[in-house]
Formats: sequence, C-alpha cells, structure tokens
Amino acid sequence: MAVGSTRSWGSTAPSVDSEGRIADAVSLSVRIPGIAPPKRVGDRLHVDGGVLDNLPVGEMVAEDEGPVVGVDVAVPFAADPHRLPPIVETIGRAMTIGSTIGTPRTADVPTVVPDLSDIGLFDFGRLDELVDRGRAAARAALPGLGLSP
Repeated sequence: MAVGSTRSWGSTAPSVDSEGRIADAVSLSVRIPGIAPPKRVGDRLHVDGGVLDNLPVGEMVAEDEGPVVGVDVAVPFAADPHRLPPIVETIGRAMTIGSTIGTPRTADVPTVVPDLSDIGLFDFGRLDELVDRGRAAARAALPGLGLSP
C-alpha cells in the first residue's frame, strides 16, 4: 500500500509513503490547499498529493516492490448547467484536473475505478459507502488482473 502526498514549501517532489500507518499517510494526502492546512512531519510540510499527481503509480512502479494496481477515486466531474459549484468544490476540482492533465499515467499499470458518479468530492458522510464501492470494484477487477482477494 502506498499513498502520495506532496512536500511543500521548498520542494516540488512527491512523497510516497509505503511504511507506517495507512491513516497517517492518508491524513497527509487529503490536505487540499485552501481547504485544509498543510500537515507537518518532522521539518517538512505536506499538502494533498493531487497537487502534483492524483494517482502516483509511476513512483510505485519505480520502487519495484511487486505488482502495482492503481485505485482511482477521483470523483468524476458532472457539471450541472443550472448551478455554480461552491468555492470549495471549485478549488478541489481545479487542483485535481491540473494534476491529471500534468502527469502522464503509466499505461501498463492496471487501475480499479469504483463507480463514484453520484458521490460529490466532499461527501464525507458517505465514507462507508465509498469504502464498500471501492472493495466491490477491487474484488470484481482482481480476477482479470491475475490476482485474488
């Protein structure tokens, strides 16, 4: 398991955490600039990994520690022509769109994409449902990847 965040203030290098508690790594990766403050770890400040790369599979492949399967949980953007999105959603969307355009995906890395079409970027109250959808998508995809749950 690896989770990406971005070291900020003096570095534009990604930080991919593959050791320690998953909750600690995820807490670094959900620090969307303008929405959540950076988090300090030692002498470094971290912000959301999506600033540079929302799906950092390239770094994971480079580590060469075994098979890499990406899980893309970037919520699809479904613009409603009858409403303007709130500022928080606009900031989050601008950041994730920029990281997707600016970073090429590794074509040979299989990617699981759960159906999140009806879940908003900040629907934190639906976290259990998100987890269930992610698990279901992973279980459905694993046999085709030559892996088993």
